[in-house]
Amino acid sequence: MNPIKKRLAKSLTEAARKGMEAMDPDNPCARSLQALESDADAVVAEAIQRICDEISILEAAKLVRLSATLKSSKAEDADKYKTEIRRLALRIVERVERNTGSLDVPPACRALLLNL
Repeated sequence: MNPIKKRLAKSLTEAARKGMEAMDPDNPCARSLQALESDADAVVAEAIQRICDEISILEAAKLVRLSATLKSSKAEDADKYKTEIRRLALRIVERVERNTGSLDVPPACRALLLNL
């Protein structure tokens, strides 16, 4: 895998793990992940791996740039960058599912992937 994609996959996996740890146990995503017969970390990591395998270098660079801009932006501008990141992430996830089949992440956890 390309080093940029590899770094992106690692960062996204770490962010997902932190997001899952911080979830309220009553959250629908947390309940869905607990109900999985397989390891939730592995399911999410595999979904992220498939996404990073499919993402173009241009899309990866755009996500990194938007994320960096988000971190340094004013609070009132943050929603604009978050929306752009979600829009790009949704297009990527839709393309991955179209090309390689549905991701194994429960539907209740789709937002987790789009908000990384």
